[in-house]
Order: sequence, then C-alpha cells, then structure tokens
Amino acid sequence: MLKFPKLCKKCGETDQKKFSPTAPYCKTCHAEWMRDHRLKRVYGNTREEYEARKLAQGNKCAICGSPPGKHALHFDHSHATGSARGLLCQRCNTMLGRAYDNPVLLDAMASYLRQPS
Repeated sequence: MLKFPKLCKKCGETDQKKFSPTAPYCKTCHAEWMRDHRLKRVYGNTREEYEARKLAQGNKCAICGSPPGKHALHFDHSHATGSARGLLCQRCNTMLGRAYDNPVLLDAMASYLRQPS
C-alpha cells in the first residue's frame, strides 16, 4: 500500500483520523475530488457547470420542483447520447431510469394514473 504524508494537499488537514488511507487528501477533500472526477468522466461537466445549472433551476428538481433532501440533485443524462438534460432529485431520477427513459411508457403510466378508480 502506498504511504502518503499525513498532510492534506488541498486543505492542510493533519488529523490522522480524517484521512483516506490511499489518497493524499483528507476524507472530505478526497470525496470532493471523487465527485468532481465522476462529474467530468461520466457527464462531461465540471462542478462549476453543475452549480450553474443548480442555480438556474433554483436548487430544485427539474421534474417535481422539490429541493434536494438527504441526497444532492443528480445529473439526468440521455443514455443514448450521454448528454446531460437537467438536475433531478433521487426519486425522479430513479423513476426515469426504471421507465427506461421511455416517453411512451411514461405517458402510459400517466394515463393509467388518471383513470378513475
């Protein structure tokens, strides 16, 4: 296992209990780096672009309009093109994924819900 100096390269943290064992960053900075790296690798967006989109959406889900709860807003993206569409709460993001991003299926679900019981 690689050994790194116990001084966070980003924030200067020195508390040994707050370090990620395999990275030159404290756990907080390492988690931030991982989020930034994933945003860029998966969606092609930077943290600044994420924050700009979040601000443009009023820090609310693009579908239901709710603010983020326990989890941050997720980038929704087209599985066909990979391009980001908007920021969604976990519930709406999961709902789209379970419907395979299929608008016909989602329309059928909405029609079903509108039927009198």
